[in-house]
Amino acid sequence: MFYKKKTGVWLVWAVGAALVFLTGVLQPDIAQAEVAVIANPSVPISKISSDDLKKIFTGKMVVWEGGQSIKPATLNDGSVHEEFVKNYTGKTTDQFKTYWRRMIFTGQGIQPRSFSSSRDLIEYVSETPGAIGYVSPSDISADLKKLNVSGKE
Repeated sequence: MFYKKKTGVWLVWAVGAALVFLTGVLQPDIAQAEVAVIANPSVPISKISSDDLKKIFTGKMVVWEGGQSIKPATLNDGSVHEEFVKNYTGKTTDQFKTYWRRMIFTGQGIQPRSFSSSRDLIEYVSETPGAIGYVSPSDISADLKKLNVSGKE
């Protein structure tokens, strides 16, 4: 009798573990956000490399071809921000914040303008010549230029 009871518990545990594993395999990272890179219509490009995005958002590239100033814009937080920072700067959000604190403290850069909502970021990018930012693809409006990203992993 004891043997049957113990076997039943192990069977339930094994089936539960298998379901958890298969859920993760069949639906990986459901919370992962998609990111669309947007720019003001005045920006002279329609395609950008992931390397140039990293340079822009780490302050190493500050001028577009033709001399126009680059005005990067970021979100304060959220899944779109986390994905963008991870995929295009190679940093975690905490490392990104620390990086910019150090750059500002040492006088080596000006932190990208930061917004608490996609709506505010979109408004800034649409009204500011040279501006570039990122949002969820579902948030893109007609008055923005969507940049195709090459070299995206």
